[in-house]
Amino acid sequence: MFITMKKKDFFSSFLSKNHCLRTFGMMSIMIIFITSCSFSENFYDTESTYKTVESVKHESIYFRKDDYRLHSLLLIPETPLNRFVILIQGKGGNSSDWSKSAISLVEEGYHVWLPDYPGHGLSEGTANHSTVLDAVSHMMAEILKYREYESFPKVIWTFSLGTNLAVKLAKEHEKEIEGLIIDGGCTSFEDVAVSFSEAGKFWVKLAVSSPYPAKTNIGYLKDIKLLSIHSKDDKVMPIRMGRELYNLANCEKTFWETDGAHCEAINLYTEFYLKQFDKIFSD
Repeated sequence: MFITMKKKDFFSSFLSKNHCLRTFGMMSIMIIFITSCSFSENFYDTESTYKTVESVKHESIYFRKDDYRLHSLLLIPETPLNRFVILIQGKGGNSSDWSKSAISLVEEGYHVWLPDYPGHGLSEGTANHSTVLDAVSHMMAEILKYREYESFPKVIWTFSLGTNLAVKLAKEHEKEIEGLIIDGGCTSFEDVAVSFSEAGKFWVKLAVSSPYPAKTNIGYLKDIKLLSIHSKDDKVMPIRMGRELYNLANCEKTFWETDGAHCEAINLYTEFYLKQFDKIFSD
């Protein structure tokens, strides 16, 4: 469900097989080719099909954006605490997949809302940086108006590549949320691509856009609480990215260094994780 990337990616492979790109003319052609292409779709994986959610009470909430329909999943606790969590997923899967990460929260009494990106789960459309931002921003603006949950304190919870979007949303809705929890976060799409393509760093920077990098937007947050969770063992998003985001933040903040695989703290340290949620809502 979480990100899996191969060290030998497109850029590294391309460069290793094309040592003959020596002349200025050929280099120019290469630059034009790369810069004219959009690679933002590579950060989204729409292959996972939507699965029936059986382990918890839930409902689907649909929205309209332009000419396509967008889906979101609301997980409903049996004994509610009147606390609302907005889960912004990482790469791959959809709301039915990511709902598994939220089961322990729902059992504690939290409502958890998961928007499906365009082209993911039951949402229509195509996923790229622009369409995902537009769609989720629209859905979030609408869900915040729901009278039934309007008075609930709210926290954004995100994983991995979802960090860029989540920080952007937190910036846009800072007055309406209590906090932001980032698990295994990244600093920007570009930084992630570079970390897996050191040999092709120059070309990656030309090819990959970061229209709303977390490392730029996180400094604007002033009045919410930030919890950054990152494993020292993370092989997907190096812990230096989590520390960089934490250092750039100007709000009340906490850094929890854990261990284990990428974004596995919720499964490895469930009880302590839930206590951190409680602190965000209670303090």
